[in-house]
Amino acid sequence: MKQIFCLCICIMVVAAPYAFALEAEPEEPIIVINEVMVNPDAVSDSRGEWIELYNTSSNPVSLLGWTVTDGKRDMFIIDEDIAISPDGYVVLARCGDPLRNGGVHADFEYSGMYLANGGDAIMLFDKMGAVHDALFYSEERGFTIPCGASLEVKDPFKTNTPSSQWAPSTSVFGDGDFCTPGTCNSWYVPPDPVQKPPRGALFFLFKKGILPVDGFLE
Repeated sequence: MKQIFCLCICIMVVAAPYAFALEAEPEEPIIVINEVMVNPDAVSDSRGEWIELYNTSSNPVSLLGWTVTDGKRDMFIIDEDIAISPDGYVVLARCGDPLRNGGVHADFEYSGMYLANGGDAIMLFDKMGAVHDALFYSEERGFTIPCGASLEVKDPFKTNTPSSQWAPSTSVFGDGDFCTPGTCNSWYVPPDPVQKPPRGALFFLFKKGILPVDGFLE
């Protein structure tokens, strides 16, 4: 009887975090500014500037009605029903033609906003007016703004406020600039997969019970 009681306690301790993960409510969508091409070299700024968004959540998000602005005069509204998938990217570009913008395949072409090479602000609002992310870059803030390379966030799952979270891209793309539009950033290192429980305590957890394996429960 004592052995059975101890066994049940062990199972509850090991199973607790997995049960919580199964029953947890879906997280709120979090769309972040993941990469920006401020000062292209292969093409002119009017053709080569773009902003990349990344969906860190596990739910698709429609960007219809979302606004990008510098907080002053420059702004544009996404007036197309563009869906950004979980772990997906959307590229917003001043020029949507890959033959003219350096080879970037944009999801949306905008006008009414440009990115100042010396420093600027990029603020992202959803259709309800809630701010989802903001980037304030300048050399005074510690940012390195090279010619011919995008600014990449090193880890989209961490706050991107400090300049130490940003760095020039190291991947050559298209017509020769360094950037990663629509793909994983060159600086980002994905975390290791979640480790499985040690052998001997391995089980499969379902909403209605526990399925024993490896003869752990008899």
